[in-house]
Amino acid sequence: QESKTIQESETFSVISRKYPNSGKIQSINTYAVINQTDVIDSLIIDYDYQANKFYNEIKTLDSNSRVLLSMDISIIFIPEIVQSVSTLIKQLKSQNTPFYIISLFPYGNKLAEEIINNLITEGIPLERYEDFVNFSYKAGAEVIIRMMAGDGMKMLYDKDIIGKSTNSIMLMNGIKGLSDFDLIINVSDGYPGIQEWVQYTVDNNELPIIGIIPTNQSKDVIKLLQGVNKYGGRSKKLNSVIVGFIGARIYQNLVLNKIEEDLANLPFTMNDYVYLKEFYSLDESGIIKTYHVIICH
Repeated sequence: QESKTIQESETFSVISRKYPNSGKIQSINTYAVINQTDVIDSLIIDYDYQANKFYNEIKTLDSNSRVLLSMDISIIFIPEIVQSVSTLIKQLKSQNTPFYIISLFPYGNKLAEEIINNLITEGIPLERYEDFVNFSYKAGAEVIIRMMAGDGMKMLYDKDIIGKSTNSIMLMNGIKGLSDFDLIINVSDGYPGIQEWVQYTVDNNELPIIGIIPTNQSKDVIKLLQGVNKYGGRSKKLNSVIVGFIGARIYQNLVLNKIEEDLANLPFTMNDYVYLKEFYSLDESGIIKTYHVIICH
């Protein structure tokens, strides 16, 4: 069957955003994003199945689990992945599962910082060194993965993104390398990214990997879901993946529905107070949508 490609041009507008670790406001101009959806790839990747599998993979974790989040993403693909990453962090926080952020791309760790700052502004009570640690970008591509596959994490990352010594961070106690994590989540739009994480962690074969990708990566990821890596040789499977706007929206609904179920089971009294929190997100067509969540204290 001949592969058909659909191209749609969408405009993503951001008026301003808070610059990481400062009070400055960084203005972002409106820019166009080209989305390419391969029809055959879209039929092969079951967005709903993958989003549910991704959600359930995280659902098995608890406060004793450790998650490595590698933000290997460039600026142009931010609109396609920001909703998924925000939802991911909300799910991890709801389970009190700490996460550790690294990046094989120069901007990835700063993007994570921005997303976390935005969630805090929205009312999500994220605490540095209790809920997460964010490390600065390190050059080296797959060499970084190989070093972490051993016990080289503290040697690679002796300080976090704001300069605090790794040895003084309690959340880093007992963390030496990949074998000390329970799950790898890779946000990837190319090289180095999801292909390399799957390939170079083969010696940590029991460590599951799940991913968040823009639509343009779907063709290669189909093979990873089947256990076929472009590098050949020994390989492992990618467990599940959130793809583009569509996967992001399905995953978001799963997490929000779970929050609503938890709220429905709470024993409210007159001493409780409830308010409606307004959130904004991009839907699968790139349009900013508004939704509401009940927050209880």
